[in-house]
Amino acid sequence: MSKSTVSVYFLISGDKLNPGDVTEKLAIQPTKCWVKGDPILGKKRLRIDSCWLLSTGDEESLDIGEQLGKIFVLLQDKKKVLVKLANEYELDYQFNIVIKIEEGIRPAISLDKMMIKELDELNAGLDIDLYIYS
Repeated sequence: MSKSTVSVYFLISGDKLNPGDVTEKLAIQPTKCWVKGDPILGKKRLRIDSCWLLSTGDEESLDIGEQLGKIFVLLQDKKKVLVKLANEYELDYQFNIVIKIEEGIRPAISLDKMMIKELDELNAGLDIDLYIYS
């Protein structure tokens, strides 16, 4: 019996991004990172920008707030550093939420005021993707 899952990704991207600098300044190991021009595995294309990515991975959940909260906790004391990095390297911040629905079990999709404030303080975008399997 499959369960619905939620994963949250925090992406830092930009042409001038140096993933090593971001890792050092945040003191957080990324889930993945790449540099503009790197080959994309299994494709005949190159990366169009540099990226530093932090992810919860797929987790069974009935509320996206759980996974989003985990990423916010990791970034909690890093806001000033993130704002400085964004200005210095012209970076974009994005939170991507991926919901995979199994057996009609739909996790709650809501953002409380604190979550919205966090997104605003980082000038971050938000993307929510739904994949309905059964």
